[in-house]
Amino acid sequence: MTVGTTPIPAGPGARRRRGLIAAAVLVAVFGLALAIVATSDVRLTGEGGDWRAASEGLHRSGQPGVLAAGRRVIVHFHGLDGRPGILVLAASSRRADGPVHLVGGVDATTATSPSVDVVLPVAPLPLTIPLPAGTRDVDLRLEASGLFRVSEIGLRRALDARSVLARVVPAALGLAVLAAAWGRGPAWAATAWGLLAAAGAACVWVFAFDPGSAVRFDPDVLDLVRVAALAALWVAALARADSRPACAAAIVGTVALLHLPTVRYGFYQDDFALARGWSWSELARTLHGEFDPSGMIPAYYRPLVRLSWAVDHALWGAQTAGYHVTNLCLHTAAGLLVWTLLRRAALGAAAALLGALAWVAHPLSASTATWVSARGDSLMAVFYLSALIALCAPRSGLRASLVAGGLALLALGTKEMAVSLPAVAFLLDRVLLPRDGRKARQGRLRLLAALTAAYLALYAAAFAGKVAARAAGGPRWAGFDPRAAGDWLGLLPALFTPLFLPGRYETWWLTPLRAWPMAYLAAGLGVAILAWWVASRGPEVGGRSATVGLIWPLATALPLLGLASTLDFYRLGYLVAVAVAFVVAGLAVRFEGRRPVVAVLAVGLAAALGPLSIDAARAWADDGFRGRASLRWKAAEPSWVAQLTPEMAGVFTETVARHCHALVWAYPDERCP
Repeated sequence: MTVGTTPIPAGPGARRRRGLIAAAVLVAVFGLALAIVATSDVRLTGEGGDWRAASEGLHRSGQPGVLAAGRRVIVHFHGLDGRPGILVLAASSRRADGPVHLVGGVDATTATSPSVDVVLPVAPLPLTIPLPAGTRDVDLRLEASGLFRVSEIGLRRALDARSVLARVVPAALGLAVLAAAWGRGPAWAATAWGLLAAAGAACVWVFAFDPGSAVRFDPDVLDLVRVAALAALWVAALARADSRPACAAAIVGTVALLHLPTVRYGFYQDDFALARGWSWSELARTLHGEFDPSGMIPAYYRPLVRLSWAVDHALWGAQTAGYHVTNLCLHTAAGLLVWTLLRRAALGAAAALLGALAWVAHPLSASTATWVSARGDSLMAVFYLSALIALCAPRSGLRASLVAGGLALLALGTKEMAVSLPAVAFLLDRVLLPRDGRKARQGRLRLLAALTAAYLALYAAAFAGKVAARAAGGPRWAGFDPRAAGDWLGLLPALFTPLFLPGRYETWWLTPLRAWPMAYLAAGLGVAILAWWVASRGPEVGGRSATVGLIWPLATALPLLGLASTLDFYRLGYLVAVAVAFVVAGLAVRFEGRRPVVAVLAVGLAAALGPLSIDAARAWADDGFRGRASLRWKAAEPSWVAQLTPEMAGVFTETVARHCHALVWAYPDERCP
């Protein structure tokens, strides 16, 4: 607006409206574009998409984008959304003077598709196989008279009402989140929340209704996008660290970005023995006896874990996805409790959030979130952390003591590692928690110590043979031998290295303690000490938090030294890894006044931890290195399978068939699993 020739500057309200409009356009366009990609046709070549997941018997050829095929090939899509469509395969012979006769057919869930019977020319010939409405799983099995080439695998589907809705919902949800966040913080943060909500809606639709089409993305590119979204989520949440909904959304979003695909992983090893209906008498026996009265699982006192399995079976039966959802919920709850504990310890909002996010995304947390049978760690951590939060209650009184004691008993009834609770509670009391509350905490500390002592006495009486076997010697955690001085020298670095300088899970699993280069182990310990030193240069609470983080592993890992097992700290270190939250929170306190530095720290942590956590979780898939090993071993043990309930034996058979169906067709002479 102008008066005469003098312009009148727009007020703050007008600028905010223009900013909101611009942000809304960006979110809407982004959400719509992403949804169109998510519901569009699938095209796979040697240079684009995850053709390995959609086929067996193909490998890269010398020609860019062209795949070489053996005499037997299978092209398979599983988990489609049921839209009618066309499966396209562009195939050709390798030489003009050597035509290839190709025959085969499609096994679909709804109808028998036409057979394939063609002679391939040297130019790519598109083979089209119609897929009727309702088709969710399709396997195109092909046999050839000679080697041939595949230049494209395509899946073309028509739009229906549900897929049209799927194109609209992400943009609408993104706009709703943008409107809710606008004016409650920086404009860029509100825009980021809108973009993340739109992207999340599109991804959830694919995951829930059309997972088979996810092969359109190259897996490495998809992992890169997940890590980038993780970093954006953390930065946006840190800008609103004083908001409980924003912090909760960041923790939930982190679990979803890293571990939601594991819902489709199925069962692994002990899961088949534990996921069954249990009678009330069997559950009652776990209160004063073994974890698994059937004897298939080693003797443990973990009645609450057994109860959680019984509840899951009552809810889900043989549907493996429900059990994984329970694990993810437990991991999310534990992350929220770590954040709450850090806040109760008088750490700043941004520091507490970043510490909790670092632990949720740490690779040592991934196995517990992914493998259903490892839920004892996360369930124990929920009670364990809740007891520590109750310890922090500022007022003294019988009620606070009873709450802390009750939670401690629940933790002890979940897993033996909870015996470290009094030591960790004492550590927090003396190092990090406010001094003016020590008097109120003394009674709770004594109660925790008394309950733990009573538990140890009862455990020793109930499992005397097991305690004696552990004390008798033999191989220990990571091959640790208490009689070897060199093992003691390597123990401390080996404890801190996977926490502060983690590597790939498979490498750690296959490498015994004595095989690690001392330089690498020393570097891991050095990173921990350097982080503590940087944190101690700032406010006192940051240094104290980092001190707790350095001592925490020493207190919580002690029960692991008695394990007669191979190295699997990536699975057993769930509670130990909480140390990272305290150290990262201490670092964030050091730079809390400089938000750009905290944002850079968040991006660096997301980039470092995210890929390793995805890798660690992927190990437990059917085709992961732990999943493959389990299926091979269990399939070779008919006596083990015979002990399963008929329901779980059927689930095991289906798991093997799902893992092997493509490999068996393409390579019939190979043993699977």
